[in-house]
Amino acid sequence: MKKRAFILVVAVIIASVSFLYFLAHGISWKNFKTNNNENNSQNSRTYVIVHANRSIIEGQDEHIEVRIVNPTNYKIDINVSDVPGQEPCVNTVPIGIVIYQGIYSYNNVSNATQLSIYPPVFCPELPKVVKEELLPNSSTMKVTLNDGITKVLNASLNLWIHGYYIHSKEWKFYPLIGGHHYTIEVFTPVSQPMFVYFYVSP
Repeated sequence: MKKRAFILVVAVIIASVSFLYFLAHGISWKNFKTNNNENNSQNSRTYVIVHANRSIIEGQDEHIEVRIVNPTNYKIDINVSDVPGQEPCVNTVPIGIVIYQGIYSYNNVSNATQLSIYPPVFCPELPKVVKEELLPNSSTMKVTLNDGITKVLNASLNLWIHGYYIHSKEWKFYPLIGGHHYTIEVFTPVSQPMFVYFYVSP
């Protein structure tokens, strides 16, 4: 019984140290997913790299960078689908960002209130994406649209978060609030949702 209690105490200490390390350093995070389709080898894997500030001062912007990487010598097809949190009027970069005030994870994110980081805009009808391929040994992708146009783009997103918009009779912008923790949820078609955190100092 004492041995189990000791193991539990050690586990709690390790978790606490890991969280404090995160607060003291930035975050660089990878998420892997194996892809098995006709254009890649059976053992190849794409992965996603996320860089984010671990803390900012009130009045500053939070910066986040997300990159999808194909480390193989083969093209890899990406499943064409809507990604939550994509930039409005942009459907060619399959990366989405969602932000919440507070600390959330897989276990409780369903209880969180999503904050809109993009201003409300009217988007014209966009050409439909019919195929996306990650090019070999790169963070570059080839996108084919239904109008026959093909584009080669970076499979990445650089975003500076100034604050968020809330709708109450009309849309109103609110800056990031000092003294609060925020959660960023990252969506891509090649990974599970990823969670990163930052704190705004007063």
